[in-house]
Amino acid sequence: GSGPPANAAEAKAILAAAKKAEKALEWKEARLLYGRLSRAGKKSLRAKGFAGSARASFQKKDLERAIEASERALREGAGVAARRVLANAHFRTGNYQAAIKHYKLLLKRLPDDREASQMIEQAKKKLRRK
Repeated sequence: GSGPPANAAEAKAILAAAKKAEKALEWKEARLLYGRLSRAGKKSLRAKGFAGSARASFQKKDLERAIEASERALREGAGVAARRVLANAHFRTGNYQAAIKHYKLLLKRLPDDREASQMIEQAKKKLRRK
């Protein structure tokens, strides 16, 4: 199937298959499966679907789609992993102001996140060079 999960059991199976595809670095398959979850009736499943789709899109270097999916995931209640993908995707597209904003939001939730702190410094350097 390609539509949203019909019930909780199917949603669970789709999520398991999506995680398996992601672990195997099969990004296209992972994105398709997570895309199905993003159309689920349950908000928490939609959040997982959009977050997974964002990760897969980022890995496929489809950064605009990664940004869009991350933003939708966050609206559906996803957490710091979706925020990190969003920040990284903005950094990769050269939107350093947006990247800094999202890395700072990440630090509010995870104050000891060294990667986010380092990325803020890198983004600030890139902005100074512009």
